[in-house]
Amino acid sequence: MGPPNGLYNGVSGCIQPPMSSKLPFWRRKALSEMTRDEWESLCDGCGKCCLIKLEDEDSGDIIATDVTCKLMDLGTCQCSRYPERSVHVPDCVTLTPDNIGTLNFMPATCAYRLLAEGQPLADWHPLVSGDPNSVHDAGMSVLDRVVPETEVEDADLEDRVIDWFDGKPGETPAFPGWGDDASEEYVIELFDAGVTEADPEDGDPDAGYREAGAVDRNGDAA
Repeated sequence: MGPPNGLYNGVSGCIQPPMSSKLPFWRRKALSEMTRDEWESLCDGCGKCCLIKLEDEDSGDIIATDVTCKLMDLGTCQCSRYPERSVHVPDCVTLTPDNIGTLNFMPATCAYRLLAEGQPLADWHPLVSGDPNSVHDAGMSVLDRVVPETEVEDADLEDRVIDWFDGKPGETPAFPGWGDDASEEYVIELFDAGVTEADPEDGDPDAGYREAGAVDRNGDAA
């Protein structure tokens, strides 16, 4: 029989640890098994969870704005009062292994959400890259893109909705066969409706999209 807790190296005659022990902690541990330090290090520092969000009264969808919590340090995208954040912002939600799967206001790129869904961390995540600034360099953070809530009236929030919450600016999916004249609103609405490819009929460039109830390429009702 071989050694019980490792692999035998016939060349050196030593016992090597199992391959699983060489994996980074986030690949070999469940969220509930992580230490406090490990859990905290999963945060990539993007700052998107701290954006002010709106809820659609009809669909219940959560929509993010470019307005951030008053506690955010705009230069680092970090909370300036993290240890006592709940004291200053009572409705600030504390993430736990038990609630991460139910929080629909977290971006799709969030490490906690990715791991809870069985997905790998992005290559720009600081734990993967080894560089705490990689999240900013990759354009995945809110750095230089937000304003504090103290400078925006509640009535103006609807005018500050963003389309880069789950990615970065400029990542709106392109539509094969179409030029660059399609409005951003047009592209986003079609994509949300599940339309990912152009299908013009009888020379009418918007005919294939009318059933989706989308706007036309100029942003007007189709």
